[in-house]
Amino acid sequence: MHQNPKPITNARVGLIVYSILLLLLLIPFTYIYFFEKGRTDSILAHKGFTRGLITRITEHTFSKQPAPIEVYEYSYTIKGISYTSQQKIPKDVIRDSLVGKTFPIIYDTTAKYTANIAPGDLLITPDDFKKYKLPFPDSLKWIRRYMQ
Repeated sequence: MHQNPKPITNARVGLIVYSILLLLLLIPFTYIYFFEKGRTDSILAHKGFTRGLITRITEHTFSKQPAPIEVYEYSYTIKGISYTSQQKIPKDVIRDSLVGKTFPIIYDTTAKYTANIAPGDLLITPDDFKKYKLPFPDSLKWIRRYMQ
C-alpha cells in the first residue's frame, strides 16, 4: 500500500528556510574559527620571532563590520621579505602613544610566505601573549601605563 507524502505547510517551509539560513550563517564562522585555530596551532608548533614597528593608526572597514575600526599598521621583515600588516587595536589601549614603537612579531617559520601574505602577529598586550601561550615579558610591562 502506498502512503501519500505529508503536505508542505507554511510552517514546514519556514522551518526549512530558517534551517538553511542558519547553516549559511554558521559556515563562515566555522571556517574562520578553524582557520584561525589551525594558524595559531601551526605558529605554536614552529614559532619564530622578529620585531615590528608600529607606523601609524588607520581606520579599516571589514566586509562584515558595520562601522570602520581602528587598526595598528605595522611593518617587519622575515627572511629578507618586508611586510606591512594591520591589527585591530584593543579597546583598552591608548592609540597614538604606540606609534613609532617596536614590538615582537610571532610567525610560523615553516610557512611559505609572499609579499602579499603577511604572516606575523603583533604581540603587545598580555592577551596577545596569552593567545600563543607565552609569558608577558618584563621588557613590555611599560605598556600597561598606556592601557586604560
